[in-house]
Amino acid sequence: MATVKPMVNQIERHPYKVQADLGKFDTDNGLVNEGYSPIGHGHLILEDPVITKLADKYGKSPAQIVLRWQVDTGFVVFPKSSKPARVRENFEISGFNLTAAEIVEINALDQDKHLNYD
Repeated sequence: MATVKPMVNQIERHPYKVQADLGKFDTDNGLVNEGYSPIGHGHLILEDPVITKLADKYGKSPAQIVLRWQVDTGFVVFPKSSKPARVRENFEISGFNLTAAEIVEINALDQDKHLNYD
């Protein structure tokens, strides 16, 4: 048994692996949730019709919608990119929030699907 309580739980989290129960457990126990692979891999999530519909509605990229969803649901994210334009885009997620209904709609994409393997 650990003698030092962890402060952060880093888990794979994206619209196809929402991990709602684990996220709630962490929050209820005072842990910060950090989602790694917040956009997933490849274009599966970024081309999902739910995500692209919201991107069109808000005038944002699909990646920005997914990152906003992460933040709006209480997760810390560190999206990585080696491309300066994408790094800037990843930071430009302020100025809008998803509605509760839109968050539910994204959560409904959950397939408990790992897209990133260690």
